Amino acid sequence: MIETKRLRYLEILEYVLYAIMHIVYSLWTKDPIIVRNVIIYGTVMVIITWACLWLIKNEFISQVGFSVCVMVGVHVVGTVMGSLAFGICIFMAAGTLLSIYGDRRINWIYLCMVNLTIAFGLVTEYPVIITRVPIEYYIMMILTCDIYLLTESYMVYLYQQRVEEIQVQNEMLSAAQKSKDEFLANMSHEIRTPMNAIVGMSELIMREESSNTKVEQYCHNIQSSGQNLLALINDILDFSKIESGKMNIIYEPYSIAATVQDVVNTSMFRRGYKDISIIVDISPALPRLLNGDSVRIHQILTNIITNAVKFTEKGFVFISVDCVRQDGENILKMSVEDSGIGIRKEDLNHLFESFQRMDTKRNRSIEGTGLGLAICKRLVELMHGTIDIESEYGKGTTVRVSIPQSIVDREPCLSLKNPEDIELLAYIDLDIRGYRERLDYYRSANEHIWKTLSVKNRAVNSFVDLTKAIHEMHVTHVLMGAEEYRENRNFFDKLAEKVKVFVVYDPRYNLHFNENIYGVHMPFCSVSIITAINGETFYNELAEEETSESAFWVPEATVLVVDDNDLNLKVVEGILKLYKARCILVSSGREALDVLVEKHVDIVFMDHMMPELDGVETTKIIRQTGEDSFRNVPIIAMTANVVNDVKQMFMRNGFQDFLPKPLSVKSVGAILKHWLPRKYIVYDEAEANAKGDTKDMAGAVKASVEQTRIAGADDGIDNISKIASDGGAKEAAAYGINAKLAIDNMGGQKDLYKELLEYCLELREKRWNDLDECFQNKDWDEYIIQVHALKGGMRSLGVEELALAAQEQEYAGKDGRIDDVIAGHGPLKEVYDRMHRNIEEYLKTF
Repeated sequence: MIETKRLRYLEILEYVLYAIMHIVYSLWTKDPIIVRNVIIYGTVMVIITWACLWLIKNEFISQVGFSVCVMVGVHVVGTVMGSLAFGICIFMAAGTLLSIYGDRRINWIYLCMVNLTIAFGLVTEYPVIITRVPIEYYIMMILTCDIYLLTESYMVYLYQQRVEEIQVQNEMLSAAQKSKDEFLANMSHEIRTPMNAIVGMSELIMREESSNTKVEQYCHNIQSSGQNLLALINDILDFSKIESGKMNIIYEPYSIAATVQDVVNTSMFRRGYKDISIIVDISPALPRLLNGDSVRIHQILTNIITNAVKFTEKGFVFISVDCVRQDGENILKMSVEDSGIGIRKEDLNHLFESFQRMDTKRNRSIEGTGLGLAICKRLVELMHGTIDIESEYGKGTTVRVSIPQSIVDREPCLSLKNPEDIELLAYIDLDIRGYRERLDYYRSANEHIWKTLSVKNRAVNSFVDLTKAIHEMHVTHVLMGAEEYRENRNFFDKLAEKVKVFVVYDPRYNLHFNENIYGVHMPFCSVSIITAINGETFYNELAEEETSESAFWVPEATVLVVDDNDLNLKVVEGILKLYKARCILVSSGREALDVLVEKHVDIVFMDHMMPELDGVETTKIIRQTGEDSFRNVPIIAMTANVVNDVKQMFMRNGFQDFLPKPLSVKSVGAILKHWLPRKYIVYDEAEANAKGDTKDMAGAVKASVEQTRIAGADDGIDNISKIASDGGAKEAAAYGINAKLAIDNMGGQKDLYKELLEYCLELREKRWNDLDECFQNKDWDEYIIQVHALKGGMRSLGVEELALAAQEQEYAGKDGRIDDVIAGHGPLKEVYDRMHRNIEEYLKTF
């Protein structure tokens, strides 16, 4: 149905055309009196018709007025010209336009008015009509017009019925889209909340001075895997943005070497036990820091390398990364070449289409959605880059990506200590190894490293050449593969007493080295080789790069943290204490309001989903009714819901900024530096210690590490498992409590876990009474918030059965299945009471 404004335009146009046609017809008669009267009457009736349509606000009365004007106009002008027949024909023809664009009710009103007009003219102007045309002809014309209008009205009825069906379908599609968005938001919150603990705790442990290199490596692997999982989650959450073209590129400084290394480490795990060599040629001359979207670069590389590994059963995957100057721009060039199954020529044009799987019969066993390359192309184009693919079916594929990136720090990403003192001998034995094609790529990557660093080096292909080179050169370092080492183990063990020997080996297979031999994990990569020669670990280097942003302190700043999840509060507290900030921790919006009234606060970290007052409602109260002393305090939203431009939603509701969970030291530091006054930022640690509270700066995290030391024999991650076991994991399992998982998530803090269990029992009666009150009052919105809080709290304590029962109630409430909520409330109470009794019994054996 057409909108009212446009319908009235059409009606006026119709009547104006009617008047113009009669004026033209009157000119043809060459009678000046008739012409003058038709012009006068036509103009007056057009003005009156316009007034009826635009000055009368009631639509029905307006249309009746229009129809009356039509009747009068047809009668007056027809009388002046001596015939009504012409006016009726013109009016009927013009009426078609109105009927097509009008609604059904207007159509029928129009049809009735036209017939009334005809009947009126027939009665009043009968003598005139019969003098011009036979009455039979006039009646035949009227009946023809009526049949035409009836047929046309019915066709319009069918058309508009179909339009209404389409509108209903569109509404259903909109509802489905909304449901999908809500599902993604819920899944985002549920998955990202535990990830907050995993990534946050591992980062805090890595920053402990007392932790050893092995612990740092393990923690880095945990953190890296957690971040990779987050990247996968973000791919899912961003899918709706990609479909709608709302993907945003966020530019910030990042290390391309760290990004590539993370992707490659993940690829080594995805490779499984395939006979694939992953070779990485990262130029040591790459700038230390580029400015770009590291998450999207990571996503692009992950998709391309994952495809190469998936579609290669045997051979190699060669990854090359460099940064070159081209046409006045710095271009990041990334290339991934594999010896896989390749792509047929006719399929190359369809590679970047969504949900396309090439050669499905051959690749049926390989999992995937077919979205990877389509997403890559869209992201590359958003960053003003290009992506090209070359492939030969059965022999392999090469994917090349070029993306403009500005340089933040031109210092090389990799450098050697005292390179002038190094003479390196690389040993690759062609007789021991098969697949000579791979060796060409190993040799190329090896030569690129030492040529860029201007290191004296030589490559040999046999053991005989190796022994000759050792006598001819002043060799300080020898680099080889595991096969070469195994073949002449005794020789190299003895050689290691004089020179440094490095063996690149596959960590999937156990290889025991002499104590003087240095092992370097595959894949073959300049990053791991150079850091090993420097006597460092890449994990430490990454930590230094990431802490460069956090090399400041805010000892005089007071931060209010609002979150209903105790575990999240502990993580945020641990991160803020690294910056020596003063923390006030509260678990509800109302408590936050009380604190703001009583104490001075410099910045607020506000969780989104909380019972009673959520983060948005609390912020609105602060902004609208708060006192002048805190009304304008910076409020930062913390949430695991990152779907569909949620940041803009927070900005519209009074927040200053947005922190997606899981939090990191870097993201929190950026917020502190941006929103706190400059006078709070201290770059001298001694000054920070003097101003701030220097007692136990790492807080709960230090307690966690100290517990690993108490365990005794071995340092490292293994002790955390021991501590969890000491906490009574077996006894807990008998009560349906996953204590080991809960304690692990809390960084091994047994005492904290016990304290939370005891606190849970203290809240037992109050929490259920609050929940039951919402149920009895049928306050389903508050009920959903309460069971959501119950679910999160029980899940953090490892009480999964109760968490699942609460989750079922929450999802039923969100879906509007109130009957299911009512039916599930009783069973939830049974589980609630039973699991709290189990917690009571378990604490006796803790």
